[in-house]
Amino acid sequence: SERVRLAGNNIHSIPPKRTLSEKPILHHNYCPQHSLAQLRLLDLSRNSLTSLPLAADSVLVGCDHLEQLVLSKNKLLSIPSHVCRLKSLLNLEMDNNNLASLPAEVGDLESLRVLSVGNNRLQSLPASIGRLEKLEELRLENNQLSSIVAEVGNLRNLRSLFLQDNDLKDGALPTSLRNLKKLRLFYLFNNPIHKLIIQRITRNTHILADEEALEAVNLADYLLVYGIHP
Repeated sequence: SERVRLAGNNIHSIPPKRTLSEKPILHHNYCPQHSLAQLRLLDLSRNSLTSLPLAADSVLVGCDHLEQLVLSKNKLLSIPSHVCRLKSLLNLEMDNNNLASLPAEVGDLESLRVLSVGNNRLQSLPASIGRLEKLEELRLENNQLSSIVAEVGNLRNLRSLFLQDNDLKDGALPTSLRNLKKLRLFYLFNNPIHKLIIQRITRNTHILADEEALEAVNLADYLLVYGIHP
């Protein structure tokens, strides 16, 4: 099968690739070893994974056609860099884990359209994230972010940006966000931002922010950018 769904199976670890013939988890009815290279979707969400195998033993190495990798709702502490070699990946979901950082190589995911890492422990983003030129949706809600790297402004195809429930203060957002001409959803509520500066960028952008910060603002005409000095 080109799709393997193993969500909610109380899986604690993924066996090394060299032992797949002895393990049922990705074998037999799930995914014969010889078909791993043809995988399009791998769903490992809602399990108890704390880590992924290193490159030498990873079932992901060689999955050149994988388009969707779902790792949500596990206990992952980190993501190995070899995940960023999945050149065909369109959707990477890692929300609801214990991630404190993203691999520095995340920008190598040149085909990525959706990156979901909400509900983790991220305190910063790697600059390479700005190389995800095809990215359309970036979910970073409910982390510990105190600033956003300027390179996010290079995501010219971004349509949805979720930054609510972080630690973003006045001046935390880069002026490069003005380059996000295709942005339509921009969520900023539940951040300790007090200064509101409005920069007109595009029409038809829907903003969700704290109510008191939205007084007398026409949401159809303005993109609200907090802490950005003109």
